[in-house]
Amino acid sequence: MTTETAAEIYARARRITDSLGATPTTTPTTAADPAREKFQALMEKAQADLLDLRRPDGSARHTPEEMTERREQIRAGVSAALEAYQAPLIEAQSAVQAELAELTEFDPNSILADLSADELTRANGLSAFIKEDVSSLSAEALAPAIEAAIASNDRPALSLYLRELPKRIETIGKKLKLSDRIAWAKLESAIKKHLTPPDNGKRKTLQKRYAELTKARSSAAVAADDGTPSIKF
Repeated sequence: MTTETAAEIYARARRITDSLGATPTTTPTTAADPAREKFQALMEKAQADLLDLRRPDGSARHTPEEMTERREQIRAGVSAALEAYQAPLIEAQSAVQAELAELTEFDPNSILADLSADELTRANGLSAFIKEDVSSLSAEALAPAIEAAIASNDRPALSLYLRELPKRIETIGKKLKLSDRIAWAKLESAIKKHLTPPDNGKRKTLQKRYAELTKARSSAAVAADDGTPSIKF
């Protein structure tokens, strides 16, 4: 088994602490992060423990079997420290992913399923009237009612309009001239826009946070194992 010299161990220690934003003789310049600082301290101790396995002249302090056992103990400690540091990062990433999915997968057409008990009662009462209006009125004649429902945030009515409009468009779409098809499409689009939760930059904020968490996890992995094949425990 290949072993490290003292110089190699120290060089590895520098790469590890550099990847965390510090060197063995300096402190991080980033904002205080107790979990990160604890992880850094554990990594530095692991490197010190590795270094202590050999005398100043590079010779082993223990038998080959003991050297192997002690290195494996240090490796296990490094793995545990990495897992403990990454666990909350992974959990946070999952939460961000869930929020992004809500923004991406929101379907205004499913709004009927999200109505409260009182709203469902109102929707049941309006259903026949709205179905009749959508099937018989022109887009121009229907527009004021839809605009009023949007203005008052009448979710039951809007949900019903959104359910019935595609049926009307599909039924008469081929018979309409382009301007009329556009008018119907605008009504449907206005309802969907109103019912869809506003982004307000939330998507970009979540994507940035996800990237930061990914970088933190990657830095931790590099810190625990720099990936250089020639450097072995």
